Amino acid sequence: MSSEMNKLKYPERWHSRYFAWRDLWLVPLYFIIVQIVLFSIIFGLMALVTDGTTNLDDTETFLIILSFNNKIITLLIFYLMHVHHDIVRIAIERFKQVKKHLLFIITTFVVVEILSSLYEWLLNFLPKSLQFDESANDKEVLKMFDVDWLIPVSLIAVVILGPLIEELIFRHLIIHELGKKITYPIAAILSIILFTAVHVVGMNLPFEIGGYLISAIVIVYMRSGRNLAASFILHALNNGYAVVLALITI
Repeated sequence: MSSEMNKLKYPERWHSRYFAWRDLWLVPLYFIIVQIVLFSIIFGLMALVTDGTTNLDDTETFLIILSFNNKIITLLIFYLMHVHHDIVRIAIERFKQVKKHLLFIITTFVVVEILSSLYEWLLNFLPKSLQFDESANDKEVLKMFDVDWLIPVSLIAVVILGPLIEELIFRHLIIHELGKKITYPIAAILSIILFTAVHVVGMNLPFEIGGYLISAIVIVYMRSGRNLAASFILHALNNGYAVVLALITI
């Protein structure tokens, strides 16, 4: 595609040479608005509903509703940051481009699942004290499916909203934006490290890291020309498969 056509298709805001400082505000806004303000609002509303008789912070219902709304508000913040930057049109265009990468996405998904299964099998040869059935992060995710009537909400949060936000942070912010300053290969390595670190914050055993290093793969994002839609679809497939498998085996 010529540079002239690219300018027509993607405004200056989305060109690779433009460093989007504004996007970095998503992280502090997440902690200020989503984690603090939204938590207080939802806690207060649910306390009114239950007449303050329930310790809401310990209930799965509260945590599920909070998690779902956290993700919705985070995406809304990002949208409002780019409401004048053709973000909807660009997103639609990116998803249209995914079809030419679909075979590679599916192949990568299969390879990732095979490697994950192989890793889990190898863990059986470790001493019993180092083995585990579910990682600490997976256990927390599965708790979101303890409330039957909220399972559809949990599915949307885990399979769609969660992957979308993580791709925005670990692919768009770290690789696409920060990569303009520190080079894309270095940013890709940083993305893998940070993605893994975030998912093993509450880990009990060191070998929990392995599974997340495998799932942190950035090859689809890089191979597709840093197409966020392509890496999102892979991420959603991974999460969806893991959730279905976990629910079936419970």
